[in-house]
Amino acid sequence: LRKIAGLPWIAVLLSSLAFAIVHEPWTAPPIFVLAVLLGCVYEMSRNLWAVIVMHAAFNAFSIMTRAS
Repeated sequence: LRKIAGLPWIAVLLSSLAFAIVHEPWTAPPIFVLAVLLGCVYEMSRNLWAVIVMHAAFNAFSIMTRAS
């Protein structure tokens, strides 16, 4: 996407939108924000492991705080 869009921030926004769309509609807004943050972290660090750990931490937090 970065090569097609030409600008990293456009690629981050487009991929974040795609990421949010494949999730449940009621989760789309926070997922979109998470995806933008993850995209920015990757663009700044070029470290995929940082993004993986952040995503795993978000998922773990979501599971631990889910109402029974």
